[in-house]
Amino acid sequence: MLKRFFEKWRELEEALDGIDDLQGQAFLNLERRVARLEKELASLRAIPPLEN
Repeated sequence: MLKRFFEKWRELEEALDGIDDLQGQAFLNLERRVARLEKELASLRAIPPLEN
């Protein structure tokens, strides 16, 4: 329940973050890119190495 609350809070924060702050929007976009890359990296690390 608390996790869902924080997810909704984060959505609200993102909606309000870039209203009047272009630099804030750039940071928000960068944060999203970093999160996506971290997720991709975690999925790549989960792949077992090939045996020769």
